[in-house]
Amino acid sequence: MYTPLNWTTTQRHVAFASFTSWMLDAFDFFILVFVLSDLAEWFHASVSDVSIAIMLTLAVRPIGALLFGRMAEKYGRRPILMLNILFFTVFELLSAWSPTFMAFLIFRVMYGVAMGGIWGVASSLAMETIPDRSRGLMSAFFRRAIPAAICSPRLFLASSTVW
Repeated sequence: MYTPLNWTTTQRHVAFASFTSWMLDAFDFFILVFVLSDLAEWFHASVSDVSIAIMLTLAVRPIGALLFGRMAEKYGRRPILMLNILFFTVFELLSAWSPTFMAFLIFRVMYGVAMGGIWGVASSLAMETIPDRSRGLMSAFFRRAIPAAICSPRLFLASSTVW
């Protein structure tokens, strides 16, 4: 039997922001895999050297989870999620504009800290905001952000006539 969600505007916005923040975070993480050889050529390094950036990003995620999680408990989830989104956006842009390989690795470490904060803060905010009866649906929807992030560059490339 179908039952409408009947979510408030705030609940829909929080669900969208939480999903989108995790999807964009995952998009940036996974896009690196697709451009490893280009980065290696750009930085005059081997692909295995450049792939260290992936390891570093993942290695520091627990620091971000601890840092942003504690801040979210103290200052509220919404402002910390916005701060976290700003933080990872700045460091992903700096990664793209890295002048040296060492700067690239440092920016990826900082990005990893931000990446570690997104999941806990965004999922907690979503689960606390939406109605109790919708938590299973939201949890399933939220977990689909990673496949959406992986598919989105493919959709863009398939529709692009210039790139």
